[in-house]
Amino acid sequence: MNKITVGENNSFKALELINDFGWLRAPELGVFIWHKSKLKTALSNAAELISKMKSEGLLIVRKLPKNSGFALMASERGALLLRENGIDAKSGKNIGGMVDGNWSAPTTWEHDLKACGLLARLSRTGYTILAERKIKRENPNLLKIPDGVFYKKGEDAVYWLEVENTRKSGKYMDDMVKSILSVERTYIKVSGLKVNVPIVAFESEVMDEKGYALNHSTRVTNALQRHALADFTINYLALAMRGVGVAGFTLYKKLIEADATNVLFHRIKFSDHGNGESVANINEFRFKIIKIGDKFKWRIKEFSGLDSSRVEQFTNLKRGMSDSFLSAKRECILAYRYATETEDMGMD
Repeated sequence: MNKITVGENNSFKALELINDFGWLRAPELGVFIWHKSKLKTALSNAAELISKMKSEGLLIVRKLPKNSGFALMASERGALLLRENGIDAKSGKNIGGMVDGNWSAPTTWEHDLKACGLLARLSRTGYTILAERKIKRENPNLLKIPDGVFYKKGEDAVYWLEVENTRKSGKYMDDMVKSILSVERTYIKVSGLKVNVPIVAFESEVMDEKGYALNHSTRVTNALQRHALADFTINYLALAMRGVGVAGFTLYKKLIEADATNVLFHRIKFSDHGNGESVANINEFRFKIIKIGDKFKWRIKEFSGLDSSRVEQFTNLKRGMSDSFLSAKRECILAYRYATETEDMGMD
């Protein structure tokens, strides 16, 4: 078999993508390869390419449940072609299960399909994407593998993608939340990239296997609030589905208010000192909020027992100015926690 140059042949591109994801359907494969074409054209081109690759013995084709189309996997010959060109690859023959000649899809197939469908859509808008399987292969020491990574060249944001699809709880939810908070506070190194923005995707309306409505954003929000050391804003993607495929998505942001901050927020009471000034005391130091026009300036008036350099650093970082009284109060509390708690709150 003659070696080929990476990127010169659509069959090779298709095998690379299938190897990165483990398996793909024709619609998603078409979008990845012909991401600048109309969807109808991409699907038509994909069908023609798949027919050619099947005739060349490069693919294994398995029928997915729920009339969801076919899973395309690399055959032994397809994997060999990749290896001959320096790519770590193996056949997809062991993906799923086989009993008495009947193939069963992986238990995570719907979740996996949401992830690759979303990443395919993102590739159409100019994002470079990394698939979960590729990430796992290139980062063997990574404790938690994201469902994908995506970014635009020249931009600072590199996104850590989590796709919620089941009623995850316990260790699974804790591991996901810890990864999200690690990315939000600093970054996680993935395939040479500093992944610094967490984003969670979920089907906007879904029922679990028992018929109960699942509200993934509420569940994730609650878990993040329990574990977060400080307030932050999380990105959510609400997925619009067509059958089992991703037809589109809507981005929105949600403020995560840390439970540890909420406890103090409800406990501390400010008193009006006139002239637009409000004051509160806690543990031998004083918050002061001053209304200036339509803004609220806040500061720590007394530093007794506090690390003043850390308070001042936080004040400078946040500019000591908020758009509302409640927001100013919350910033005061974060400054207090930042200066007094030994655990790093991710402000440095």
